[in-house]
Amino acid sequence: ESEGESGTINRSDGRMSTFDVITPLPPSEPSLSLEETITQLLTRIPFCTKRATSTACQGATNVVDFLAFGVVNSRGHAGVTASSSSRSAQNHKLIQMLCKLAQKHDPQLMFTSIQLNRNNKFGLHVDKSNIGLSGIIGFGNYIGGETWAQHQGFLNVRNTLHRFDGQMPHFTTKFTGERYSAVFYTHKSFMRADWESHRYLVELGFPLPTADSARQWASQRYPSVEDRLDQGMKNLIDDQLGRGSQYHEEIIIIDYSSDEGEVEVIEQEDEEDEWAWDQGQDQGQGQ
Repeated sequence: ESEGESGTINRSDGRMSTFDVITPLPPSEPSLSLEETITQLLTRIPFCTKRATSTACQGATNVVDFLAFGVVNSRGHAGVTASSSSRSAQNHKLIQMLCKLAQKHDPQLMFTSIQLNRNNKFGLHVDKSNIGLSGIIGFGNYIGGETWAQHQGFLNVRNTLHRFDGQMPHFTTKFTGERYSAVFYTHKSFMRADWESHRYLVELGFPLPTADSARQWASQRYPSVEDRLDQGMKNLIDDQLGRGSQYHEEIIIIDYSSDEGEVEVIEQEDEEDEWAWDQGQDQGQGQ
């Protein structure tokens, strides 16, 4: 494979995949922290919008404002690739900063994908496309907006990254103000990503998991979604009661699978690409 001046990668099979050339991350303004710089960028970029599929939307977000970076799974094809948002040069600076921020807060966290949310209040749900632990951090000028995660309780995520298991129930508490959040996670389909996407994401700064880690995470078994949400509801009510009546709010169970990356149609890749990720393990990709 070779990379041309335009950033087009010529594949051995004669097909071509276009990626914008990645430039090094410029130094941030010395007067601003990394968190403040990211917050400024988030206020200036356009977000995508989709409708949340829910069993009960009252009190929760009906329409989701988001951006998906990293490995995504096609809704229309079997292929897996880096999202078009990741391949756009206008987003490179933000992606690099987000990866740098995650490594600053939690150097051991591995992830393949990032979802940005703007003013989204999610009801009680589980993430069906995740494997392993995720990380979440909040930005902006807002009050409230904690993330409740089963077995962890209420997490103040503003400018602080917390790990949580996205396959277990979690919930956003009510908030006022402008709230952004970044969720760092591993998409279950990432080992089927094409090699160009894998290399490109490493260059952007994604600390991709090892194949062994991914297999171990994928082998973990959970109760049914219904059983998890039922138990999560009970635990959330108990945790709210423990905080006092001023923290009580209506709990919405939302059948929102948070398939963050599954919003773009991409070209189908060959089946032989499924284990291309493994072949690059000894070439510096990963931890």
